[in-house]
Amino acid sequence: MKKSNLKICFDRIIPKEVANSKKHQAYIAAALHGTKRTVNPKMGIAVPLMAIQNNKMWPAGFELKCRFIGGKDLQRAKVMDIAKEWTQYANIKIIFVNTKDEHVRIDFMEGGSWSAVGTDCVNPEYFHKDSPTMNLFDWLDAKKTPADQWRQAVLP
Repeated sequence: MKKSNLKICFDRIIPKEVANSKKHQAYIAAALHGTKRTVNPKMGIAVPLMAIQNNKMWPAGFELKCRFIGGKDLQRAKVMDIAKEWTQYANIKIIFVNTKDEHVRIDFMEGGSWSAVGTDCVNPEYFHKDSPTMNLFDWLDAKKTPADQWRQAVLP
């Protein structure tokens, strides 16, 4: 039997009842601090566009701060390079920071690949401030993995 090369990155989605709560909406509002987008907790789940649901999208022009909490230099460089592509399609600015005021925390731990979806990553009850909001398990080998597989994991 031939071994499969199938790789999967799972979305970690906050349950609907929590995502619609006023507390979760307050976390989002705090993360957006000062942007003009309003968040309606009664808004239904919109038709997904790629891996992002409209009610979990960052506002147009938002400056999304990302911080690595693990990984090798080559892995980090590969993610930063591919993340630049997001700015061509998503109308957001992605910056990588070393400070702890980030929205997205990226790690490369064992245990599978997964990611919070959009603004879900700012909810500290589901994604503790010292824990990753995106995990790219080491099947993404910076030297061996083809670029299209990196794009599929980093740009879901």
